This record gives sequence, structure tokens and C-alpha cells, in this order.
Amino acid sequence: MRLLTRFVLACGAVLFLGGQIASVEAAGAPRLSTAQIKQILAGNSVRQVDDQYRAYYASNGSVEAVYLNISQRGSWSVQDNKLCQKWQVWAGGKTQCYVVYQGTGGAYRFDDGLGNGFNFVLRQGKVLTR
Repeated sequence: MRLLTRFVLACGAVLFLGGQIASVEAAGAPRLSTAQIKQILAGNSVRQVDDQYRAYYASNGSVEAVYLNISQRGSWSVQDNKLCQKWQVWAGGKTQCYVVYQGTGGAYRFDDGLGNGFNFVLRQGKVLTR
């Protein structure tokens, strides 16, 4: 089952995006630094490639997100080259940290190193709608 899960995730790492192929494969993809993560996220939004999750990372360290039409607020910071998020309810209110990888064609990946993560694209400004 784990092999099938990895295969599905690997297939999901490639998407068609505005006439370009965007891809992120954590193995070998460039890992972003603390400064790079802050630069791409602060004041911008992310959209998961399957469009189930969207989040806005305000410059003041607050984050708001929509996942399957359920809204949530929390906080974000960058520590030791990882994005750390703490939600009011999601994840039981515990802080979760992710390495951020840069792919091709404008794609990125959040990855916790434990097999959890997802590919996303950046959106300029606050965009929580589809």
C-alpha cells in the first residue's frame, strides 16, 4: 500500500498549468532557505494543485486558509529553513513545520519529511477563492 501511495504522490507531482508543465519532486529539488520562504510567502497566497486547500500568509505572521470550504486561522513563522504553522483547531492546535522545495514551472512543495505534504503554486496577494 505504501508503494502505491508513493506512486500516486509522484504522479500528482506533475501538473499542467497554463500551458506549462509544473513539477516538484522533493528528492533533488532545491530546498528554500529561511529568507527565500519568507520572501515567497509573506503577503501572498498558495493554492494546492488539486485546489482543495488555499491559504494566505500575511506579513504580520497570521495565516488564514480554506480547505474543502472549511475556514481556519492561525499563525506562521519560518525557523531553521522550515515553514512552521499553528492552527486554531487543525492538527489539534499543534505547530507543524515543513521544508519548502522549489520545482519547475512555478510549483513548490511543503513536505514534513514524514510523507506528509503537498504541491502548490503561488498566487500574488490575498486569494482564498478558487
